[in-house]
Amino acid sequence: EEMSADPDAQARKEVFYAVHWASRFSNLDAPFYSSLTIDRTVEKCVEVLKDGGKPVVVILNTMEAVLEELMTDEEGNLQPFLIDEDGNERLPEFKDIISLMIDRSLVARRRVGKADSEPYEIDDPELIRRAEEIKELVKTFPYVPLSAFDEIAQRVEAEGRRLSEAGEIDKPWKMGEISGRKIRVDPVKGVHRVEPNDRNIEIYDFQNGGTDGILLSEAASTGLSLNESPKVKDRRYRAMIEHQTAANPTTRFQFWGRIRRRGGT
Repeated sequence: EEMSADPDAQARKEVFYAVHWASRFSNLDAPFYSSLTIDRTVEKCVEVLKDGGKPVVVILNTMEAVLEELMTDEEGNLQPFLIDEDGNERLPEFKDIISLMIDRSLVARRRVGKADSEPYEIDDPELIRRAEEIKELVKTFPYVPLSAFDEIAQRVEAEGRRLSEAGEIDKPWKMGEISGRKIRVDPVKGVHRVEPNDRNIEIYDFQNGGTDGILLSEAASTGLSLNESPKVKDRRYRAMIEHQTAANPTTRFQFWGRIRRRGGT
């Protein structure tokens, strides 16, 4: 490129850049696989509970940031439901994240000279046409739940209610959680904000029979004991279920340590 003789040329030079499509969508691999394996994790939890144990489920992706972006309107309010083409309320699902990523791919960054970069909406008709074609295909995507935390807890508890009503177990199961989440997904309330569960109360309930299983995020990989021991009231065995496996071996060992600690039996 020939250097301009204009001393102000660099100050007027425009530079455009964007995140590569493949790089953007590769970030969905782990949460997508997480959503696809919810059924298997629920089955494992039920097996452990029926066998007289207490499942401790590791889930790394809370999906809070995605839910926040997906469900927040222009005025900054978190909406409980999305509205489908027929005007009916529905919960967000995985295809909505894919559509969101497609929309993001149509926004680049533009920098003039040394100024800060700003969003730049791509207006190429061909690119917009292709993006819309893909989004139409995404609409046919089958239902895949978005929040593994909520889906697993709700399904396990629902199975506990069914078994209790059938007289197969003494009382319905209750799942606890240590994650620090402030956004949850509920079939009735929709997407809504909550105060994070109190860590100490969750530990106490789990160890003393107030809850029958518990879900942990990476925030709960250190600094707590959930093992069975003579010091706690609930002596059922603990079974760790890695719904998602930590990529860092140290973090994974730390999770294992929540139920395998000194003084355990």
